[in-house]
Amino acid sequence: VRAVPERHLKPDEIRDLLLAHLSWWIKYFEVGFLWFSLENIREKINEEIRATWKKNEDDLKDFLEAVYRPIKLPLSSLEQRDLLKLKELQINERDEALKSHWLKYKHLAIHDSIGDNFFTLEYFADRLKIFDQPEEFKKAKESLDMADQEMLRATSLIDEADLPKALKKKIDFVRWFMYIRTDSIDHMTAVSGAYKYVFESLAGIFNLPMQTVLMMTYEEIISSLDDGELAVGRDKILDREKNGYAYFIGPSGSFLLTGADIDKIHDFVAPKETGPKLKEVKGQTAFVGFAKGIARVVLDSNKAHEVQEGEILVTTMTNPEYVPAMKRSAGIITNEGGILCHAAIMSREFRKPCIIGTKKATDVFKTGDIIELDVKNGTAKIIE
Repeated sequence: VRAVPERHLKPDEIRDLLLAHLSWWIKYFEVGFLWFSLENIREKINEEIRATWKKNEDDLKDFLEAVYRPIKLPLSSLEQRDLLKLKELQINERDEALKSHWLKYKHLAIHDSIGDNFFTLEYFADRLKIFDQPEEFKKAKESLDMADQEMLRATSLIDEADLPKALKKKIDFVRWFMYIRTDSIDHMTAVSGAYKYVFESLAGIFNLPMQTVLMMTYEEIISSLDDGELAVGRDKILDREKNGYAYFIGPSGSFLLTGADIDKIHDFVAPKETGPKLKEVKGQTAFVGFAKGIARVVLDSNKAHEVQEGEILVTTMTNPEYVPAMKRSAGIITNEGGILCHAAIMSREFRKPCIIGTKKATDVFKTGDIIELDVKNGTAKIIE
């Protein structure tokens, strides 16, 4: 990240940096693809634990619910704690400390696209102001302290458990991956933040808005740099930005889909449901509790700030940009994710009732619905 200079770059420099970027993504997904199998790995480990467990069923249930906590704190969790520490500084020390905090963590906003904006200094200042209310400071500190204690308790339970050493190592593998999964996403934002300068330079060379350049493939960009002109029609690139695209990876190759082909593959992968409109969804329990309130459906992380105090956040999946919204919410519901996903980890940290992996919550609910979130039964439903 530090190797990317903060200035407009020459074509040869951009080419080298883009190849490094591509190499980084390949390495990232070597780990990232493991995400899709981690839930299955955890279930297999749980089967081994059940087969060797010597205490009663209640103790087993408590053990399985308590041990899967990250083995370390990821970057976005450290940010929460560091911001809380600023409240304990003298007023005359806060401005400089807040600026340092902003410089260290501003990139956490660059999640969905390199074209996203950094978090502003005012964003962190507004969050810090909330802690001027003693009850808010106390509530935030208690929730983070409880999450820290749960992490320590998980380690203690594993150490004390009468389980084979090899099985304990398997549990720790999952815990390490819970940390790596969230932390790697947090560091992905640092890479995206650094590469803003690369894509700003490309935008100048191609005479296109940066958001439009992000619609091009690596191959198209590098070919364009080598040829000294766009290797693909400007109209085609603009059409991708306007009407969307999908990158399909299949057994006989990979290719870009546009236009009506996107709808065809979407209908094949996720066919539309017929019949009466659903009013309820089921999912996995991430953190227990019960909540009733107004639904706030957020499909774009840039609009996460719209979540009001006490609303129930309904989204596809969460990332660091959602953290302030998650704290304000009364509960969280996601379409995607398993018990080790970002929403699950952060909901436990903030003590917010949360169900994940509902598949269609953002289709069933709309902003303004009064919904009831019953995590004990893993359900959420419209009541008004």
